[in-house]
Amino acid sequence: MRGKIISLLKKVFSQSGYSVERSYEYDLIAEKQSDRVYVNYSEVINQKDLERFVNDTRDVDGFALMVCSAGLSDSISDLAEREGILIWDRDELESQIGRAILAEIEGRVTELLLSEPKKESQSVDFPSVGFMNLFGNEEVGATNVPASETDITPFYESAVSPAQGVEISSVPEATTVIKLHTLSIDVDKSEALAAARSQIRDAEISKIRFVPFWLYNYSLDAKRQYKSKVVDLSGRGTSEINAITGSISNRLTMFKDQFNDRITVPERGYIVEKPSLTRDEIETAVISKIIAEHTKVMKFSEENGQAVIYEDKMFKPSQNDISLDFELIYLPVWEIKGSNGFMELNAFSGEEIDFPLDSDAEFI
Repeated sequence: MRGKIISLLKKVFSQSGYSVERSYEYDLIAEKQSDRVYVNYSEVINQKDLERFVNDTRDVDGFALMVCSAGLSDSISDLAEREGILIWDRDELESQIGRAILAEIEGRVTELLLSEPKKESQSVDFPSVGFMNLFGNEEVGATNVPASETDITPFYESAVSPAQGVEISSVPEATTVIKLHTLSIDVDKSEALAAARSQIRDAEISKIRFVPFWLYNYSLDAKRQYKSKVVDLSGRGTSEINAITGSISNRLTMFKDQFNDRITVPERGYIVEKPSLTRDEIETAVISKIIAEHTKVMKFSEENGQAVIYEDKMFKPSQNDISLDFELIYLPVWEIKGSNGFMELNAFSGEEIDFPLDSDAEFI
């Protein structure tokens, strides 16, 4: 449910003319002209969540917004008001989503009316439990390094091998914005570890990987005629192919409208994997697959005197009948290791990955 609500929140801001991106530190950052909104979602907002958000936004210049899908206690509302934190409870969330969807249907832009931005001077200095703890830094008062945008050459590995004697958790992590067509990271490090601990002893995050897939859309317009019969071979579809293993699946196509063109990541501890299969190699295999799926064998009968003659006839489309386009997309994956094994977790949906992402059976 979390991923769906965050996607709807993205629609709320997009429908109001904001550019929206995902961030490690916040669920969403929405920006329009000089206005910037830092957004976190939680099903229920408790005091610990609110204090953490106050700490994480103490130095921001803009709006700090917490959204929940439940009601609010008076104490939470009062604390949020004192700290300059905007709150959307369930009723407000329903209202904003409804307005955005209706505006989208009607083809118009909505207007978000927000109060004055949160100022640094409004913040109380709670014990720090913010972004740096996400990567294991537990020093109180550690400050976040502002994200900078980087035109990376994909396939850059930023992780430092533990074998080199450097513990990533001991080094304060800076963040950077990379341009990558990827699903967002809706499951943070703590949630990934919580999901893994039922299976993995002494679970710890190894890294986050961005695994490449070739997403393709095709349309086929083909008709064949045999005597008086017209056979329609037309069709269309969407699927994806793992750009490392070549395996075909439909696990990501349902999210094809939820990919982002950039994402905030730690400068250390992530890998953008290099595709092993080129577009040309994939295209040849996909065309063969489409032709096979749309080939039809028809049975015809014809009377010849007192006899009935049956004939099987095969009709198949040609490559020229197929319109095909590709895009390279990435799936964020948490790698989690422990004393009794490892697992990989979809960082967008939170589901355990039970199919091979690469040719290696396991990682060390």
